[in-house]
Amino acid sequence: MNNRQDLQKVVFLDTNTLHYIGIYLEYAQKRSLYPYSQDIKEKAIANINEQAKADVKPSLKRGLETVDYFRSSGVQVQYSPISELELLTGRARGRALLNAANEGVPDRM
Repeated sequence: MNNRQDLQKVVFLDTNTLHYIGIYLEYAQKRSLYPYSQDIKEKAIANINEQAKADVKPSLKRGLETVDYFRSSGVQVQYSPISELELLTGRARGRALLNAANEGVPDRM
């Protein structure tokens, strides 16, 4: 029988959390911020506070805090296949709407 020391903590992510992580990692990679550089988390927070648009700051900070927690806590991170499907369909729908808007499709269509 396993004792508590043999068990590993597992975190299951929902699509909102995956969204926040994705937003932050894309932002961080373009600017060579934590975790893509040797910089510390506080430098990334300062960058967000100084350079990010006000409406995006909360999402970037949530993503940063989540990434930092996973890197430092040693938990195993998993997500369900349905979460991946939900993200893919959401992105596909978003891109379709952007493409339609850029084509000048009338509102009735």
